[in-house]
Amino acid sequence: MKPLKECTCGRIRLFALIAATIIFLVPPTAVAQDDPGPYPVEPLPEDSDILIELEEGARIARPDKPQVQHMTADLHPDQFILPSPGPAAPQHLPSSAPLDPLPKTPFQPQQLQAMPDLTVVDIWSTTNPLQAGQEENVTFQIKNQGTAAISTQFLIRFSVDGVSKATWSSGGLAVGQVAQAATTIIVNSMGDHEMTIEVDFDDRIVESDESNNTRVETWTWATSPVDLIVEDIWSTTNPLRAGDVEDLTYSIRNNGTADIPVDFHASVFVDGSNVGDSLISGLAAGTSVIRSVAITVTTPGPHGVEVIVDPDEKVPESDEGNNGRAEVWDWEPGPVDLVVEDIWSSTNPLEAGDVEEIVFSIRNSGTAAVTVDFYSELWLDGSVAGTSLIAGLAPGSTFTSTLEVTVALPGLYEVEVIVDPTGVVSETNEDNNGRVENWEWTGEEQHLLFLPVILR
Repeated sequence: MKPLKECTCGRIRLFALIAATIIFLVPPTAVAQDDPGPYPVEPLPEDSDILIELEEGARIARPDKPQVQHMTADLHPDQFILPSPGPAAPQHLPSSAPLDPLPKTPFQPQQLQAMPDLTVVDIWSTTNPLQAGQEENVTFQIKNQGTAAISTQFLIRFSVDGVSKATWSSGGLAVGQVAQAATTIIVNSMGDHEMTIEVDFDDRIVESDESNNTRVETWTWATSPVDLIVEDIWSTTNPLRAGDVEDLTYSIRNNGTADIPVDFHASVFVDGSNVGDSLISGLAAGTSVIRSVAITVTTPGPHGVEVIVDPDEKVPESDEGNNGRAEVWDWEPGPVDLVVEDIWSSTNPLEAGDVEEIVFSIRNSGTAAVTVDFYSELWLDGSVAGTSLIAGLAPGSTFTSTLEVTVALPGLYEVEVIVDPTGVVSETNEDNNGRVENWEWTGEEQHLLFLPVILR
């Protein structure tokens, strides 16, 4: 047989290369499982008159052998191929048994469940600049940016510096829907403060993203434009008298440029003691308010009076150093009136020669205190039977004294008590300082020496 021509060898060489490539690339798992067994690749006999040129290391089956048919199949990502019990060997199919194609499973992409996603879009104020002590606006927006609507109720909370200030409820939000709400707050201190909006803070709604339900911003409050001052203090009940109820009137002014929207109070002090407070329900810029309080000073002389507005600093101000005004007022001696209320005996019946007790009471019926020591005297038939020392007496107060006396003869005696006989105490009525009564002693005549007794 004659050798092949050069062109024919080239074609055979190309076919052999393609066949070798198919044999090496097709995976064994795609071979039909009913192949009867291994099909060895046999080398060409040395006396073959067909010359096939191969690349180094390549093999090719003889043309008269049935060729192996290879197949591939599409697989779903969720399917798994189990390994065979042993190593797979090359197999072939008889030419009389056509190969049925493997069933194909179409690829189905995973469908994600539709879920809502609540977020806080923004927080802002419509009352800039923010000023301490002033009523400021806070507005915010929330949005359902998820893929499912919300048809159940959820809550929104607003906090300042971690303290809850307001809570809202929403009946639901459609997909992409935005809701807006607003409130007002008063921050009394200047500087930075943290504003927080939390949507669905108690996790009622199951969302695709639970990490974007809170928005926190830091806002800065400027100096307050409010300035409270005590303009003046005066009295409408002059002259001032110790013990009398006197009027103290004062004027408070907002000397700033902004209104005060909250309640505050002013306190009145006399000699450092609080004697009265007044409530002031807000005050517009540039306006004044007048308040009065009744005070009573029991001792004459100079006394310090002072009015302090907003002593507990509820109202932030541009100047906290001008909230008080102090003055010194002088009280004249007040209306003191000493009277002998009553005289009685605790040892009845009265017997001549016996020791008897005479009791009397002294009252300051005035409105001012007696601040000096004074005496009272007990008289029997025109003679002093005893004295008592009284160390001052407050208005409306009573002093009681007991003296012991003994008379020698039975009969009728004049019993008299005189308070402040020397006039040490200045009184509005000096004519009611004594009381006289007639008492009768019984019994037989006694020879006794009468001695006055002084009790303190």
